[in-house]
Amino acid sequence: MTNEQVKIPPNEELAADLRRVGLSPSDAAIGKFRDLALLLRKRAGIMNLVGPGEWKRLWERHMLESACYSLLMEKNFSAVDVGSGNGFPGLVLAILGFDMILMEPCRKKYLFLRHAAEKLELTCKVIRCRLEDFEPEEDAYQFTARAVAPAARLLGIIGQKCPKESTLLVREPGIPEEEKYSTILRLPVPPLDRKGFLVQYRVCRSRV
Repeated sequence: MTNEQVKIPPNEELAADLRRVGLSPSDAAIGKFRDLALLLRKRAGIMNLVGPGEWKRLWERHMLESACYSLLMEKNFSAVDVGSGNGFPGLVLAILGFDMILMEPCRKKYLFLRHAAEKLELTCKVIRCRLEDFEPEEDAYQFTARAVAPAARLLGIIGQKCPKESTLLVREPGIPEEEKYSTILRLPVPPLDRKGFLVQYRVCRSRV
């Protein structure tokens, strides 16, 4: 993996893209975005964190899209990123100051997340488990997920886990027909490189 294959714009361009989507993170946060990209590149030869065709659009497709999740989240409310994998959106949201729990069942990816959180000096918690085995410590959470499983499946599991209403925030290619969602955000193209929506679902407690 060469530096030329990882396309991360200069810091001023990163800041400009973030402003275009409605965010204004600190210089320190922008620096950590670049550090995260470097960590991913260093571990690319050890594990498949980012597909070969994704490196050239790492910023627009993955990091910036992950940052957009923060537009529909509350900072005073803990969040669980389901299937964090390569850290999208969980590590990005932690960089932006959210109280994150990164959930990942795969040992290698779990260890990468712990390593990245330490190197980036993030206070997020990293746990190795599946959503089905998650033991909540609070009444409700903001859940996030990206390319993990269909929203309906995640909603069903979360509804059995949390005693109070939580939310689930995912990317969808179109507007869902279900009535369980509470908020929708159209992803801006550009600066992102693909169309879609961020959909925040209401999670109703299951009686099962």
